Amino acid sequence: MEQLLLRLAKVKDQIKALKSQKELLSIEHKKALGTIERLQKLVEIQNNSIRQLEQQLKVKRIADQLGNTEALSANENRALKYKINEIIKEVDKVIALIHE
Repeated sequence: MEQLLLRLAKVKDQIKALKSQKELLSIEHKKALGTIERLQKLVEIQNNSIRQLEQQLKVKRIADQLGNTEALSANENRALKYKINEIIKEVDKVIALIHE
């Protein structure tokens, strides 16, 4: 009978230890989820920055083409202006997303 009581006490101690360990793991899990969320937001911001820089590069290339071309036809000039306006709108969208 005494052995059963000792064994029961031992099991109770193990249960307490497991509950304590579960609580610690739960806290660590919540911290990890917070870190993951922050990193996902950071990746999203960096991806938006990359897209913005790619758009700026496209604008620069278009501007370089305009500088190198002596005379553009009216249709080519209109197409380039349209493309530049399109790119500016995309950059504005990215900036708005970054500021959210």
